[in-house]
Amino acid sequence: MMTRFPVAKTSAGSVRGIDVDGVKRFLGIPYGGPTGGGNRLLPPQPVVPWSGTRSAYGYGCIAPQSFTGPGHPFAALIDWDLHPGTMSEDCLNLNVWTPGVADNARRPVLVYFHGGGHSQGSGNHALYIGDRLARFGDVVVVTVNHRLGALGYLNLEDVGGPSRFAGAGNCGTLDLVRSLEWVRDNIEAFGGDPRNVTIFGQSGGGRKVSTLLSLDRARGLFHRALIQSGSSIMHPSRDEMARAARRLLSELNTDWHGLLQASFESIIDAQSRMGNAAGGPVEFRPYVDEVVLSREPFAPDAPPAAADVPLVIGYCLHDLSWKYSNFDLDSRGLQEWVSSLVGQEHATHVIDTYGEEYPGLTPFLLQSLIATDRDLLYRVTTQAERKAAQGAAPVWVYRFDWWSPAFEGRFGATHGLDMSLVFHNAHQPTIGGDRPEARCLADTMASMLVSLARTGSPVSASLPDWPSYARDRRHTMLIDLPAPRATSDPSSRIRRLWEEVGWQPT
Repeated sequence: MMTRFPVAKTSAGSVRGIDVDGVKRFLGIPYGGPTGGGNRLLPPQPVVPWSGTRSAYGYGCIAPQSFTGPGHPFAALIDWDLHPGTMSEDCLNLNVWTPGVADNARRPVLVYFHGGGHSQGSGNHALYIGDRLARFGDVVVVTVNHRLGALGYLNLEDVGGPSRFAGAGNCGTLDLVRSLEWVRDNIEAFGGDPRNVTIFGQSGGGRKVSTLLSLDRARGLFHRALIQSGSSIMHPSRDEMARAARRLLSELNTDWHGLLQASFESIIDAQSRMGNAAGGPVEFRPYVDEVVLSREPFAPDAPPAAADVPLVIGYCLHDLSWKYSNFDLDSRGLQEWVSSLVGQEHATHVIDTYGEEYPGLTPFLLQSLIATDRDLLYRVTTQAERKAAQGAAPVWVYRFDWWSPAFEGRFGATHGLDMSLVFHNAHQPTIGGDRPEARCLADTMASMLVSLARTGSPVSASLPDWPSYARDRRHTMLIDLPAPRATSDPSSRIRRLWEEVGWQPT
């Protein structure tokens, strides 16, 4: 019997969602136990079972964090301060969108890990609503909330914490693993196939996917992967994270005992006051601790744990334009900025090369291209080369070149533009512009992801022939209008330029 309020049975109890025009929505389902109080900085615990049927109509709690407000142009572009749901340490919950419940359809499952680095964001943001993607591809979509910042990645062991806190610096990573275990154990009740799980993430979410690819305990919990603007080669060092932990304790004027008793609000306040040597905020992140993580994501080579996992890696042409708001940058300012990166002896050569490769761009967008190539292009290329060299499962690379119409197009093809489109969410009025071009590209991006999930290859009817990546050819799909096109080594001149002047990630 059809019902507007379907019920699904999980290992901890039944949940009731709501049917919205054929897609069933279950929000705020717990996948782990409480992480506050006596469980702070400890591995995630099993879900506490409940009796009866639990309502899953509204979003669950998001992780404690501070927000970047609409005064920042890029934050305004993506409404980054708007995350439905209250804030609590007990934030281990996820959201499910599915076309069917308990129907034995065995649909591909797409699990998304949100961006915001490792200190901000949630799986509840409007950019990640899974309804349209579930409807478009007849797939099950899952978004995840997990611990962030110092509450998810604090190296307590090296600042006096007892042995039970070994691994505390990677609690947030263990949360991700726990969410995938929940998917394995429960997703069939939501019409999904636990043997066909694709993980994907953008920005910080891409870094999380990079980490999961290297994690032995995540082996077999997923079967394909997509990384968008979040390729990660190495984690910060253990010593660096120990220094960050000591600084946090200093800001709180306490030791590890006091930290366990402090309110999460005071911890987030202290974390927000911490600045690094470059003047930016200190970010607590995963690191190799030999307890949870025993190796770097993609150094010195591709991780054996995910050798058989097909991988797609992408980034945007002007990806790092989000970091800047100096739209009125002039030629002299660009010269000074490039000189600070590569020295005066190389600056003119770098600017001239970019001007020839990308004629007619503003100094601001040239700055964004240079920053993107020194960082993301380096990481994407390194990650793809090492995955391809492994020779076990293929890797594909794309570059998203279509410009966001927001802010009169000043951001170009900026960070996150492809992320909302891969969710088939072209209706966002800001970054995608809710226009026919965005809707066309949403079809392309969502088809790529659904094809990857269904077949292990991103090649679909919306894309031309797309060879997998190899170092001798470097095939890359350039996604733009009027049509995407595959090309061999589109960044060859830029790559040679940075090899000449010293290609190091920023």
